[in-house]
Amino acid sequence: MSLIFRYLAKQISASVAMSLLGLVLLFTFFDFIAELDNARPAGFTAAHALLYVFLNIPGRIQELLPIAALLGALIALTRLSANSEFTIMRASGLSAYRMMSYLGVLGLGFGLLTFLVGEYVSPAAEKLARQVKVRGSNDIVAQEFRSGLWAKDGSKFINIRSLLPDGRLGDIRVFEFDAHLELSAVVYAESALWQEPGHWQLNNVTETRLSEGRVQVTRHANQPWLSAVSPTLLSALVINPERMAVSALSTYIGYLAKNKQQTNRYELALWNKLAFPLAAPGP
Repeated sequence: MSLIFRYLAKQISASVAMSLLGLVLLFTFFDFIAELDNARPAGFTAAHALLYVFLNIPGRIQELLPIAALLGALIALTRLSANSEFTIMRASGLSAYRMMSYLGVLGLGFGLLTFLVGEYVSPAAEKLARQVKVRGSNDIVAQEFRSGLWAKDGSKFINIRSLLPDGRLGDIRVFEFDAHLELSAVVYAESALWQEPGHWQLNNVTETRLSEGRVQVTRHANQPWLSAVSPTLLSALVINPERMAVSALSTYIGYLAKNKQQTNRYELALWNKLAFPLAAPGP
């Protein structure tokens, strides 16, 4: 690694960092002002709003990093040109091709950083932010769905009325159909908790089975429930796809395709996530 490359990397990285800091502070301030409109003395207070906005900063960093990379690179290169440092570099034997390769490597680094933030930091912070807002509002995550969350798992249709911030499910109904598309069973559970290595534990279960004109009702205090509908898949129903990690998007698209449901929205979000870091190599 040449001395000139290290010097360029230091100058451009410092300018990008300052640009990113300024943009993040500006957008965070606007976000906080907007959240204050939802603040109440009891429930979602100003402290909740501040914590919520703080947890959304990684998402803002992911969105603003390509812009900051462009602005920071322009500022750094303009300063180097004004100080005649480019002239000295060219006089020392630095070719235009090598200069472009140096800038390309730096741009790829910023692109990789954008991808890593969007894949590993932003989704986790977004989840915590939602929990803060939900708990402060004394509400459930799925309040925007009038009849709760709906999902299809093979021949079963699942209705979840409450998806709580700690991952527990409430008021679950599972409608099971036979090969002739006739209702064969209805399972109701008061609550469910995800258990490792990979199943739900249903509580206060009432199972109604329909067969040969007869109705059989059984009740269980607890009952394991194996389903492809995992907490990761459920989170996809209440999280903006653009905020999801690439791995979670890929898993959910496969789940939708397997159950012959529309995947267009999530495929578009996946390709946007993959292409977005390419906007960072602007330097």
